[in-house]
Amino acid sequence: MRPRLYLSIFMPVIVYVYSFGQTGYKFSLELPYSYSWAHHPYMNNLTGRTFTGLQVNLHFDRTRQVKDWIVAHNYPETGILFIYQNLQHPDLGKIIGSVYYFTFFLNKRSKKLNFLLQFGEGIAYNTNPYDKIENPKNIVFGSHLLYAFYFTAKLRYTFTGSPWEWETGFSMYHYSNGSYKTPNSGLNLPGFNIALLYNFNKTNNKIPQTNRNISFQKKRYREIYIRGTLSEMEVPGLGVKPGIIFGFKHVWHPAFKHQYYAGAELMLNYAYKSYLAYQHIAFNEYEKIPDFKRIAITGGYMFNLDPTNFILGTGIYLYNPSRKHLWYVRAGMSYRIASKWRLSATVKTHYFTAEEVDIGLHYIIN
Repeated sequence: MRPRLYLSIFMPVIVYVYSFGQTGYKFSLELPYSYSWAHHPYMNNLTGRTFTGLQVNLHFDRTRQVKDWIVAHNYPETGILFIYQNLQHPDLGKIIGSVYYFTFFLNKRSKKLNFLLQFGEGIAYNTNPYDKIENPKNIVFGSHLLYAFYFTAKLRYTFTGSPWEWETGFSMYHYSNGSYKTPNSGLNLPGFNIALLYNFNKTNNKIPQTNRNISFQKKRYREIYIRGTLSEMEVPGLGVKPGIIFGFKHVWHPAFKHQYYAGAELMLNYAYKSYLAYQHIAFNEYEKIPDFKRIAITGGYMFNLDPTNFILGTGIYLYNPSRKHLWYVRAGMSYRIASKWRLSATVKTHYFTAEEVDIGLHYIIN
């Protein structure tokens, strides 16, 4: 098996071991029944199929921990899943991957019936990506190694006096390489899941009664950051080019769970520069090649799971001579590595089309 396949399976495990400890665990076998959805018309010949995959989950219980973020979020679970999906089209191949995820309980924790939201990120391996000779029809995946996003809304039922539990709900899987290598339409797989769980920790449904006050004060702070990326823009063969982003944001932290920010970014993506030159030469789209530099004002929301934050934001271009897009979405996560330093991984998209995946280093200014 190739090293990238090993990486797609075991990287979330390494991240979990490094980031967190656990106090108990459950094992589940899950059957996702999914539909390959064409979010672009030119994908219709590759999608529109239904199929059943196989998923194995390891759930880590935290009800005996009383850290601030655990208490604030109603004692969530964390976990790692391993998934296999046959996309039912010879040009698309199969998906093998793993995801690190969080499970949040929407109701007051019950010993019988609970409503859950699960979401997380990871990496996956596609067995048959685009190749201009061997597989030119696969416009969905341009590389073996992919980014994976997972979301489900579930109902969990615990059988009385038994270690067994049952889950069912709606799911969404997303796979893409973030335009590291084109073509990269990406693939969305909505559907529903059924799972059977076994609880190895018989006491994990007992939620501790604690009067611990969460240590928090409202605050504001500023943050500067630099992000780097490697990407290829839309046209296969233009080549993978580097990019760099310089940014600043002002962050409001009014409650433990929630943060909001506003700021600005300067984007220098050399893959975008090559794409503009290609459009000018091949289609005479511009009278002259426009400046590839872009400046945007940004704003968004951060969901606090200290030391981890999930990020969802948008940017509106103030300077974008090509006028190809007016705005974009940025989503991802960050992790605090020191009191004033954070690492981040985000994806920038225009509608359903990813432009780049960025790795960033952030410095907090009080």
